[in-house]
Amino acid sequence: MDPRCPACGGALEHNGCRPRSVLDIAPPRPEPLLYRLARGYCPRCRRAVQAPLPAVLPKALFGNDLTAHLVALHYLHGMPLGRLCAQLGLALGSVIDMLHRLAGLFRPVLPKLVEEYRQAPVRHADETSWRTDGRAGYAWLFCTPTLSLFLFRPTRSAAVPKEVLGEQPLAGVLVVDRYSGYNRAPCALQYCYAHLHREVADLGKEFPEAPEVGAFTESRMGDVLD
Repeated sequence: MDPRCPACGGALEHNGCRPRSVLDIAPPRPEPLLYRLARGYCPRCRRAVQAPLPAVLPKALFGNDLTAHLVALHYLHGMPLGRLCAQLGLALGSVIDMLHRLAGLFRPVLPKLVEEYRQAPVRHADETSWRTDGRAGYAWLFCTPTLSLFLFRPTRSAAVPKEVLGEQPLAGVLVVDRYSGYNRAPCALQYCYAHLHREVADLGKEFPEAPEVGAFTESRMGDVLD
């Protein structure tokens, strides 16, 4: 505390202390751990044996807890890798190598998720612009109430929905906006209610003096909301 008054500059006299509690946390920093792995030798089969390393992928530098932490902060919460590495004191190249390896481990899961998506009675699809390493592209979302598939592609063409939906006829519906890239989907289409609601509302704003438009928008708004 400054020994002088912030208002007039006079010397302050001690007047006791006032307790003030707060909650805070120190910035997390990974710590190196040294495991001493027991080793043995079997004279019967002439084989060396070593105790497994707990909670670490084979030949991995990062522990599973740190790996899961990085994946959640980057992919779930959208924190840039450069900022994460600066905060945690990690080498960017090492983190990228870890993420590429993790992607390889999970790659066989994607076809199974795609098949589950195709079998759902109600599916949703959408896309938005997305830059990767400074290059323009698109992030595609294909989801159901229990499943979300994200594909990052350099194009917005109908080839991406075809990649996920396939070409064979599917039961159920696909909920989309009115983007033409979904028109060749091998299932029935349902336009998003939010888009329909917005278009009906805009129609009423465009023709506020027309009673027939007002009657139409009022009735249609109720249909969309129902």
